[in-house]
Amino acid sequence: GSPLRVTFSRPVDRQSAEASFRLEPPSAGRFFWEEQTLTFQPTRPLSAETRYRASFGPGLMDAEGRRTATELAWEFQTRGARLLVVRSSAEGGSELWLVAPDGAGARPLV
Repeated sequence: GSPLRVTFSRPVDRQSAEASFRLEPPSAGRFFWEEQTLTFQPTRPLSAETRYRASFGPGLMDAEGRRTATELAWEFQTRGARLLVVRSSAEGGSELWLVAPDGAGARPLV
């Protein structure tokens, strides 16, 4: 559910940035702006343990009307899903554990 944020080094035409943005595998979402930072908030969480490719296609335009001639792209990998589990300790207290949904890789946090 984390958003993707891109901060441009100079002002861009917001409409052309949104129109040229691509995410593969595709994911629906909404755009938000704060000054020169574009935030893409996926409608649903991105798939766990998946390599994504984000890009702005040719035609991204800056505020002065100059367009990019090439694609601007980067890749990232999402982590596997994890759960926080509270379990009773032998001493009668509680322990906080981080666990994969299948129970693998359990480790105490506190």
